[in-house]
Amino acid sequence: MSAMETDSDNANFGDGESENATPRGRNDQDAPSPTCCPICLKTTELSKCQGCDEMVYCSKACQRKDWPVHKFLCKKLPVFQATARPKNHFRAIFFPANDVGAGERLSGAEAPKPEFVWYMNDKCRHCSAHSSGGFGGFKYDQALMGHRQQVSTQKLEVLASFIIDDKPRNSCIEAVVGNRLLMRPWPLPGWRGNVVVVSRTGDVTMRDFRAIVDYFQCFHNNRGLVDPSRYVGQTFVGVLIVPEAQIGNPSVEPKVQEIHLTEDMKSYKLEHRADFFDGLLPIYVLSFFEKNTWLGVQSGEQIDYNRGSFLLTVSSAIDLLGKVILPAEPLPMGALIYLRKDGKPLLKHHYEALSEFVFRQAAQAAGAKGLSEREMAIRGECEATREDLEKLLTKNKFRQFWNAYCKSKRLEATPCPLDV
Repeated sequence: MSAMETDSDNANFGDGESENATPRGRNDQDAPSPTCCPICLKTTELSKCQGCDEMVYCSKACQRKDWPVHKFLCKKLPVFQATARPKNHFRAIFFPANDVGAGERLSGAEAPKPEFVWYMNDKCRHCSAHSSGGFGGFKYDQALMGHRQQVSTQKLEVLASFIIDDKPRNSCIEAVVGNRLLMRPWPLPGWRGNVVVVSRTGDVTMRDFRAIVDYFQCFHNNRGLVDPSRYVGQTFVGVLIVPEAQIGNPSVEPKVQEIHLTEDMKSYKLEHRADFFDGLLPIYVLSFFEKNTWLGVQSGEQIDYNRGSFLLTVSSAIDLLGKVILPAEPLPMGALIYLRKDGKPLLKHHYEALSEFVFRQAAQAAGAKGLSEREMAIRGECEATREDLEKLLTKNKFRQFWNAYCKSKRLEATPCPLDV
């Protein structure tokens, strides 16, 4: 199969020899023959990419689908293969961190690009170009992607610094993964400092590169699956609400969006109960800062006020105080995810309709029907008690509201979330 255009640079990494290193570098012929297409996972006849002469696909369609990832290294491989292999070194993939003076936020064009490097097992300490410290390994886990077919050709390891907070941001990984918003919350994304992907047995292949990108896209600390089509297994559809302060480019990074999460992703986030809505639409909320309640106070560099916290504010205030005060102040919780307790999809318009319905009913219970938040603030605090609000948050009232809401949003054919 023909290759598409890309740039071609290379880098060398690691010098000298190691007594413990395997005294050979596995070449292409040593790699296990792939039995399935790395994109659609179907076992069929495969054809090589003519650009790198290593990656294989079952069709042009799968090659085109993989191109946004594959293009980063496609034409770099032949150039790198022409360089002399140092004794006892293996081919690895290097994801360089931002230059120290480059800043946190870089566009895709500005971000460093991944490179092939020669790697020696005991030389991983040299990856830390920006600060000292040891390196730990993240074991690549095929099960993390939920794939029933093997994409990687071997056991891989992701080498990254133990202490990440003082390292520059790794915009290279973010650019390759393709969606910064779904990676770990800014300003502390999941990967900082230089990162190297290695094998203990031989050369890292282009197929391994695709597998590692899947690994990054499905990493458990991410906000959600970057590409849900790359995950084969159960996912949970919810709504991510991001504070405006965390949005780098509003035109491509929506404040509210539907996301898919795996069970593993959910377990790495902090769950907040919203039991007050169990009689209407049972939901719960996930946040990203560790071991803090919604009343906690942390540095503004780590969390930001989120106007999407209204439903959580109502439920928490009712449970703690027996009432909610309007207008409700946004909580300093950073990004939030709303999910249904029954595991059914919570879509963007479900969340938006529920929020608007609860706000209107709370305003009515507080004697402020028809007033905006600004008008409530001018008028003075309004209180809605548990007893008064419970009478208004009924399924029948929500169905009536839903019909009018869908008509106003031109969603007439959309089923009510109560009937999903």
